[in-house]
Parts: sequence; structure tokens; C-alpha cells
Amino acid sequence: MAPQTPKDVYSSFYILYKFFHYVGILPFVFDPKRGIFRTQKKHKFIGLVILLFMILLQTYLVTFCFPLSPSTSSLQLMVNLDSSIMYTLLCIYCNCINPKIINLLKKFSDFDKNVKFKYIRTNRLTKYFILNSIFIAVHITTNLILNLDAQMPLNAICLISIYNSNFSNALVRITFVFFLSEIKMRADFFQNNLHKNGVFLSDVVDLKQLCKIVNSIFNFPLVRNFGLLFVFLTSDLFFFVTVELNTKTFSVFVITCCWLVLAFCEMMLIIQPAQDLCDKIRETNAKIEVLSSQERKFKKNERFNLHGYLNDVKFVIAGFLPLDYSLMFAMLGASITYVIYLLQFNSLYT
Repeated sequence: MAPQTPKDVYSSFYILYKFFHYVGILPFVFDPKRGIFRTQKKHKFIGLVILLFMILLQTYLVTFCFPLSPSTSSLQLMVNLDSSIMYTLLCIYCNCINPKIINLLKKFSDFDKNVKFKYIRTNRLTKYFILNSIFIAVHITTNLILNLDAQMPLNAICLISIYNSNFSNALVRITFVFFLSEIKMRADFFQNNLHKNGVFLSDVVDLKQLCKIVNSIFNFPLVRNFGLLFVFLTSDLFFFVTVELNTKTFSVFVITCCWLVLAFCEMMLIIQPAQDLCDKIRETNAKIEVLSSQERKFKKNERFNLHGYLNDVKFVIAGFLPLDYSLMFAMLGASITYVIYLLQFNSLYT
């Protein structure tokens, strides 16, 4: 089998990455229930124009720009450019849907006038923001080192795209954790006030509705992070097996491994709060079961509905992949299997 270069490896996986990228954004444009442009025909037309512009931009970059500078740095530039456009659409969607989330969050304060809901603790959010800022600094430093190593001019577009993409990604993660923390606070309130009159099925419906809205908002960054981690893991495994390591290729391999570690940490920053919220809801479900066996005021059908709604609260990626720790093991198995198939098919044609 002929030796492959880093350019061959990462160019071959670029189309796989873009698949995950566009799978994440298409529901926002076309979904009639949760899409951004779901109300008027002109909004749908604008969405299609933006999507067409991104596809044409990618075609131009791949056809004309990438052959002129065939390096992983130019590939990273292409990824960052359309990521910025994607996050702009996400910000538009968040601004449209935020009032509905705030109204559902405020609705819980009507149960007990003595309960004053406060936002997430400032120090906790600050620590999370500092951690994400560190990730931004490491990402930008890694990309700059790769640009210098490839002897590519550090033009303003490249620097701005790197900064904008990483900052937008961190901002989305912080917003996601903020919403989950707020929902968890309401879940704590629901769990501690089950014995009060009026705190029944309708409250759980609102809690479930909040989870669905937050999950729909962040479907794109969740799919993007999952796809990014899968592509980095798969390409690094394929790189390690097929590419002959020397001084040049080893430095690129180390940098891409840094990308892999950073993508893994960012994915864990998303999975961990979602897992905590699901654990809290499971605790609430267990408390409902104990309380309903002790008190007769819970009707059987209402208790059944409570269990059904609580058990159905979950966070998923792309509509079917559960957002929990098992996702990482499934990704590792899928990546190894994919690399084995690639090696087998590659050996058939050599």
C-alpha cells in the first residue's frame, strides 16, 4: 500500500465532517415545528438562500482555494468559515425562542410566592466561562502553530475565522449549561414540593417542554461536536495506521491529537450537565413512586402519567443518539469499525 500524506488523510475525511455539519443545521431550516424559518414563506426563502450560499462557498473553497494551498491549515479555515455562518443562524433561533423559555421558567414561581428563583450562581458560571476561555486559547494556539508549521501566511481572514468559530462554540456551550442549570433548579423545586397541592402533571409537562426546547435549540452544536470528535478520532486512528511517521508528519499528528483531546473535553462539558439533569429527574421519579404509595391523593392514572412524562425526559443527538456517557463508548467502537472497513477496502484496490 502506497504511503499517504497528512493532506490525503484529512482531505478524505473532510466530506465526512461536512455530513455531520449539515445534518445538524438542516432541521433548523426545514423542520415545520422547530425550524427557524417556519412562519412565513419569505423566511423559508431566506433560509434556502443562506444554505445555498454556504454550499457554493464550500464548493469554491474546495475547488479553487484548497488546491492552491493544500494544507491542513487551509482545511481548518474552510471549517471555521461556514461554522461562523452556522452559529449566526443559531443565534437568530435562540433570540426567537428565548422568550418562550423565560416564560416557562417564570411559570414555576407561581406555585409558591415565598420561593424566589434565582439564576445560576455567578461563581459557577464564571468558572465554566474561564474553562471555556482556556479551551479557546488552546484552540487558537494550536491552529496558529499548525499555520506556522505549514508556512501559510497568517492573514486576517484566517485569524478572524479561527477566533469567531471557537468563541461561538464556547458561547453556545455556556448558554446550554445555563439553561440546563435553570431547568435543574426547577426540577429540584418540583421534587421538594411534590406534597403540595397543584404541583402535578401540568408542571411535569412544562418541565419536559423546557427540555425539548433546549434540546432542539442546541441540536446543531451537539451534532457538530459529535461529528467533530468522531472525525478527529477516526482520522487520527487512520493517520497512525497508514501514514509513515517522520519529523514533519509526527508534528502534524501531535497537533491533531491535541484537537482530538480538546474536542473530547468539549463534548464532556456538554454531556456532564445533561447527565446530571437526567439523574435529577430520575431521583424525582423515584420520589414520586415512594410518595404515591404513601399518600392517597395521587390518582393512579395521574401517577402513571407522571412516570411516563418523567421517563421520557432525555437529551439526544440527531434525534436518536442518547446524550450520555455511553455515547463515547459507542463512538469509539464506531470509529474503530470504520477504520477497519477503510483499511480493508483500501487493501482491495492496492
